[in-house]
Parts: sequence; C-alpha cells; structure tokens
Amino acid sequence: EIYTLSLHDALPISNPFNDELLVNLNTTFKKVSIEIYEITGKMIDKKVFSSTSIVSFKNNNKSGIYFIKVYGDGALIKTQKIIKF
Repeated sequence: EIYTLSLHDALPISNPFNDELLVNLNTTFKKVSIEIYEITGKMIDKKVFSSTSIVSFKNNNKSGIYFIKVYGDGALIKTQKIIKF
C-alpha cells in the first residue's frame, strides 16, 4: 500500500502506510532530502533526490511510529509523524 504525504497538509497523518511512502512537495526543488527517525530521535534512513517535486521510496523498517523530515534545497520544509504497519 502506498500512502501520500502532501507537505502543505497541516493535519497529522492518520492513515498508516505499509511498504512505500510517496511525498508530494507541490513544488520542484533541485535537491530533496528525506530523513526517517525512530521515536527515540535516532536517524535510521536518509534518501536524496534531484530536481523533483514528488519522491517515492520503500521503507523496510519494522512496524511502528517514525518521524520524517523533508528538506528542499537545504531548508527544512516539514517534520511529520508517520506510522508504518
């Protein structure tokens, strides 16, 4: 199952995702970085993409609560809780 996270959506994510997370930036950035953190604050994954407004990636971590930080051209755009089942 794919869950889409829109960065201009101020509401917390209520729907969990399974294997793939799609991030819609609603604008194109030269460099997009996605960081995934455990609930303890430890970074467990980082992905970097070039010249894109939508990123999609597999998440192979076990079920649980995580936080995603999204950076566009080096600036933090959004931090959000995500739930993987």
